[in-house]
Amino acid sequence: FGAGQKIFMDFEDISERIITDDILLLCSDGLSGEMSDEEIEKLLSVPESYLALVDEAKKRGAKDNVSVVILKYQLL
Repeated sequence: FGAGQKIFMDFEDISERIITDDILLLCSDGLSGEMSDEEIEKLLSVPESYLALVDEAKKRGAKDNVSVVILKYQLL
């Protein structure tokens, strides 16, 4: 989206469902638009998965920027 365009964001409260060692992925449509949820989930299990996800989206000709943030939930 360019400047001045409307943006839609969808959020869901998962605080009651998240458990230790869950992995959370925040990504741009440059990733989610190129790969299915199942393909993304599979790549999240490999070492340095953020690189694997970005590389795969680029290989598929990502039409937008590819941004990835991966969080692993740990209870302290």
